[in-house]
Amino acid sequence: AWARDRGVDWVALGHTQDDAAETFLMRLARQAGVDGLAHMAARFERNDLTWVRPLLSLRRADWRQYLQRRNVRWAEDPSNEDETFDRVKARRVLAELASLGIDTHTITAVAHHQSSAKLALNHYTYQETAQYGQEEHGDVILPTDMAEKGHLIPPEIMFRMRRAALSWVSGSAYSPRSEAFIHLDAGLHESGTHTLAGCVVTRLPGERRYLDRWRITREYNAVKDVSSSTNALWDGRWQMTGPHHEDLEVRALGDALSQVPKWRETGLPRQSLLASPAIWQNDTLIAAPIAGLKNGWEASATGRGTFTQFLLSR
Repeated sequence: AWARDRGVDWVALGHTQDDAAETFLMRLARQAGVDGLAHMAARFERNDLTWVRPLLSLRRADWRQYLQRRNVRWAEDPSNEDETFDRVKARRVLAELASLGIDTHTITAVAHHQSSAKLALNHYTYQETAQYGQEEHGDVILPTDMAEKGHLIPPEIMFRMRRAALSWVSGSAYSPRSEAFIHLDAGLHESGTHTLAGCVVTRLPGERRYLDRWRITREYNAVKDVSSSTNALWDGRWQMTGPHHEDLEVRALGDALSQVPKWRETGLPRQSLLASPAIWQNDTLIAAPIAGLKNGWEASATGRGTFTQFLLSR
């Protein structure tokens, strides 16, 4: 927010090779998978900003020596010595591991191997999603482990598809941990529906060549208090097109769905429509384009690109 307010669109972070190694150990303690153990990205996009880490190839000691040679002083953060922080603990452990040949260079090499594996897994996740996934008015519909008879989607690829769908629908920069998916599977098995990360996941019965599928939609409770002007992105992804006016705003449709008599003709689930964007003038519903009440308005979930485009950007 600070950067956007000042017209800054690039931010450089000071992470060094030591930071990357310490992060690896901390994530290892949390039983992270391939993505969590992959090397820190040297560049990434988030919150409409470009972030870069130009010092990742340098050790912290290298950076200090560089500054000393040029008589440049720096401020030392006192928390760097506070052992109540996991990062400081990881720094101490890293020093002990050096006797086994496990140092920052070794860990960095392993992290780069994980990054290569991550790229390959993301490639096949995109391929499977492009063939068997479906995007419908802001929802994502995914197959279960068997997309169709005779075609088995590996569990790791399914996990990535589901995790990415939750991130795309909710807009969260961080995906739920693996344990949350265990509860999700149990919830779907018991009741056919479950909430996670600001989304509602519903198990759909199979049809035609497909077996059971998941439908991932936005949770109404997560957006019921979200509002924006009609010419701004709503909930980070919905773009509204129509007769904009300063007296109008975008809010979730919610219980006003009852004011849309033909919503069932859309074929969309009630849960999806409750969380869909609607045009309001104070407490008066003007339009609900996803629910079929257009009144000159259209809504498209283009703020984060399509779901497959989102997969390619990860």
